[in-house]
Amino acid sequence: MMLITPTIQRTMGKYNQAGFTILELMVAISVLIIMVGIIYGSFSSVTDSMMLARDNAERLRYKQYIKDHLKRHFEAIYVDSGCVRPEYQFLGEEDTSQFGPADFVQFCTSLPLSGPYALPGLRKVVHYAVGDAAELGGDWLAPAEGDTSYVYLRIYEEPLVIATEQLEITADEAPESLVVERFIPIQTFKVAYYDGLNDTWYDAWDSLEEGRLPWAVRIRVNLPRTEAELNADWLSGIDPLEHPDLDMTITLPAGMGVVGPFDDMNHHTSYDAISGAT
Repeated sequence: MMLITPTIQRTMGKYNQAGFTILELMVAISVLIIMVGIIYGSFSSVTDSMMLARDNAERLRYKQYIKDHLKRHFEAIYVDSGCVRPEYQFLGEEDTSQFGPADFVQFCTSLPLSGPYALPGLRKVVHYAVGDAAELGGDWLAPAEGDTSYVYLRIYEEPLVIATEQLEITADEAPESLVVERFIPIQTFKVAYYDGLNDTWYDAWDSLEEGRLPWAVRIRVNLPRTEAELNADWLSGIDPLEHPDLDMTITLPAGMGVVGPFDDMNHHTSYDAISGAT
């Protein structure tokens, strides 16, 4: 028969008290789950904030670029003395896309060409067109991510080439190194033209038909929005077309206060100011 001494009893009692009960394990696991949830929530919040900040910075960059480009080029519009030569035509057409206004504008500007191969003194023609990647020839552009929907504003700059009967040259024959093309993601692009003679805004303008330029243009641009952002705007009573991301009015120095066609001081074109015949 084995005798249990007091020393052995104390040792056995010590080992019996080691380990955790089921209740203690459940409490420990619950605390761990709560801590993991707090850490994940904080990490997710930081990630969302970083993505939002990145998107806002990207939108601000696009907005600033569009604003600067429009202001510089519209204020430097160049036309011939009688607004009768098609090479210098100022053309604004009204159009729409699946998301709203998608107008087209074309004009000649006295600003120099862009790019390292541009030669000084050459004028350029600027085109602003709106459409999806396939319509604008930008099939290589990445599609919209998530539920964001947009089209592109295609800014196309090419050197001005004056076509004459003696020199059968067209702008398509201009060196590709002098052509600059940019695609900016947007949602809507609306342009209106102010006629100071009638104190009226028009949705379209053709300098060849009018014989002059508008006095000013108003340009409204909406940048890409997600479906959630669009729904939130509508629920708040905000119409994106009436409250665009960019709303600017640009006066045209070459057109302000012009009552009739310019006099052709160099006699480049035979023009009858009364009948409008060339």
